[in-house]
Amino acid sequence: MGKAGDGVVVARLGPTSMVSFGATKATTIEEAPTKVHKQCGAAKSANPGVITRCHGGPGSMPANAQCFL
Repeated sequence: MGKAGDGVVVARLGPTSMVSFGATKATTIEEAPTKVHKQCGAAKSANPGVITRCHGGPGSMPANAQCFL
């Protein structure tokens, strides 16, 4: 991740709603920060200039944004 000169890497947290896609397990708000930091950290290690973002799961709710900082 990031080694091919990627400009942007998005940490995917799964579906925003278990009902919409029939998912049986969603990323919890407690699990999300660890997943985001692990994925984005790996990308930054390979390419310090890469832009990182997260998408889906509890990351889709503005009220949860503070937990990712």
